[in-house]
Amino acid sequence: MRGCGLPNSNWIVVVNTFIIRFGRKLNQAIHLTFKDRNSDQNKPKKAPQHIAFIVVCKGIPFYGYSVGYDTFLKVYLTQPSLKKRTADLLRHGAILSEQYDVS
Repeated sequence: MRGCGLPNSNWIVVVNTFIIRFGRKLNQAIHLTFKDRNSDQNKPKKAPQHIAFIVVCKGIPFYGYSVGYDTFLKVYLTQPSLKKRTADLLRHGAILSEQYDVS
């Protein structure tokens, strides 16, 4: 389907794989920041779901000189109170050993 404006399917697979990996690591990192975790051995070790979903979106950056659109990941949380905690984790490089710009 050349020229129809659809992205290459390999690109979609790579991005979806990254989003899944990024979401899992972010969810685990958020869970580890809670201080009142129970150390009961009978409980499952799976972290509760803090990330609702992550979508790819495009937009114009707020700051600096920008021509055209940039691609962003938009993270939806299950609890709005986790927004600052999540932003701090992303800024300080706790996810995939890389620092992210958060706006």
